[in-house]
Amino acid sequence: MDTIVYSKNLYVFPEVFIENNYSNKCIVETLNNEYIMIECSELDKYGYKKYFGSIPYESVLEYIDLVESVSRRGIVVAKRESNRFLNGFLIETGTKLCIIEITGYEIFVDAIEGEEILEGSRIAYIVTNKNDIRVYKSPCSGLILLVVDVSWEKPCRYIVVVVDKNECRRINIREST
Repeated sequence: MDTIVYSKNLYVFPEVFIENNYSNKCIVETLNNEYIMIECSELDKYGYKKYFGSIPYESVLEYIDLVESVSRRGIVVAKRESNRFLNGFLIETGTKLCIIEITGYEIFVDAIEGEEILEGSRIAYIVTNKNDIRVYKSPCSGLILLVVDVSWEKPCRYIVVVVDKNECRRINIREST
């Protein structure tokens, strides 16, 4: 039996979709509980329960209450697995989140979306101004939903969003034909 080995070197940048956000690309949850990626202009062709529109990855922070640590809208984070299929994670509006802010002179994140982590496990290395290296450990357990590089701020800053794996639904998304 062949074993598939995933490497962080083969990182696939995920796409983010927000509930009731009309954009160029959408994911619809059909009446049959399927998830299909379509162009939003084709929404009327589908019977759907919900739709999620794509946004730039870093913009997802606008849809998360960073003070209360909850999602303001439903969020889908999807990674392409093949030419026609994506695997994703869906959280509903009001889902409780663990927001981890990592700040430092230089940061090397050792966590990716979709990984399960335990409280106390390493998620990043921080290099200080004095070239000391510090290990940053997770204050919570769960599934890593997002790793946002807030690159426009100095010092460097990352926001890692973790969700309880029971509060997150794994979904398979196919592209429309």
